[in-house]
Amino acid sequence: MTQHRNDTKQVVSQTGKRAAAWLLGLILLLALFIPAAQAESKLIADPALEKVVRSSIHKSSGELTPDDLLKLKEIYAFQNEGITSLKGLEYAKNLTMLIVSGQPLDSLAEIAELTKINFIDISNTQVADLSPLKNLTQLRHLSASHANISDLRPLAGLTRMNELFLANNQIEDVTPLASMRFVWLELSGNRINDLSPLWLNGDSLGYVYVSDNSIADLLPVLTSNHLNTVYADGNPLDEYSLVALRSLQEQGVEVKFDDQPAPGISVEIDGEWLAIDGQVPLLIDGNTFVPLRSIFEALGAKVDWNQADRSVMAVKGSSQIKLQIGSRKASVNGTEVKLEVEPQLVGDYTMVPVRFVSEALGAEVKWDGVTRTVSIRTTGTTTN
Repeated sequence: MTQHRNDTKQVVSQTGKRAAAWLLGLILLLALFIPAAQAESKLIADPALEKVVRSSIHKSSGELTPDDLLKLKEIYAFQNEGITSLKGLEYAKNLTMLIVSGQPLDSLAEIAELTKINFIDISNTQVADLSPLKNLTQLRHLSASHANISDLRPLAGLTRMNELFLANNQIEDVTPLASMRFVWLELSGNRINDLSPLWLNGDSLGYVYVSDNSIADLLPVLTSNHLNTVYADGNPLDEYSLVALRSLQEQGVEVKFDDQPAPGISVEIDGEWLAIDGQVPLLIDGNTFVPLRSIFEALGAKVDWNQADRSVMAVKGSSQIKLQIGSRKASVNGTEVKLEVEPQLVGDYTMVPVRFVSEALGAEVKWDGVTRTVSIRTTGTTTN
């Protein structure tokens, strides 16, 4: 009987120990999950972002609420704070400035509805998708250099933007920027080869940085009378762009480019070198252009300039040629013809296509690509 009681006590004791152990395990398990659950329910999930937000609204302790986030106007984080998520900022409806440069951040989804934002800096982040910005129509400044951006289409409707910094990305197409009137434009270190979409609105530009791309024609961004700085080194610029840059340099604009044009072009007429005072011959879109007066006078033609419509009339014997600056339509003895490239104004010189002019006046023209020489033969030819 005594033995039975002892056995019973031992069983009860062991059962109690198991229950206590189970209860202790449950308590420890809850201790692990409760903080995690609390963290998941926090308004600002990222502790680094929370710290910045608290500093901005001057609330060092206590739970952050949606009303607290309405007080948030600006975010300044550019000292490697370590922000990986913007979750919670969707409540910051009055936010006007967001600076999170240098953060290990890859998404802007949370700011898609923050329509009061006018300044964003996401430089040196991992952001690739700009689509959350497409409705932020108050945006005037965007810095996103050294990111992973290739598609600019989300920016197409942000017509108030006048400062854009997108250096060192993977951008090829600038067409979405066509409707914007930039003052600052930084596109260096991309894969751009065509700036023509910027022609129409280039007259507001003051600072242009397009170094290290594949651009030949720089003229679309050189039309502004407000240019202060143009950096275009590291591009295969054509001769017309080089001439324009040299002219800007003479006017006091700060320019940077690789001033190493192809060897100069020479023109000889009946074995005599054409004397050109001032602007040298240029190769533009595969056509050699020379100063108008130099070539016409060398070919024995009389030249009349009409300032009103910027046209020129050249007459030699019974041959008559009419050309107009900026127009591909020309007239030879009253018959309209179409030019491959229109006459152009380079500095103070009117440049005309030498082959067209010479052949229209009855001369023969040959081009030597090795020596880059245009040879014109008038002897033995007849003038119409």
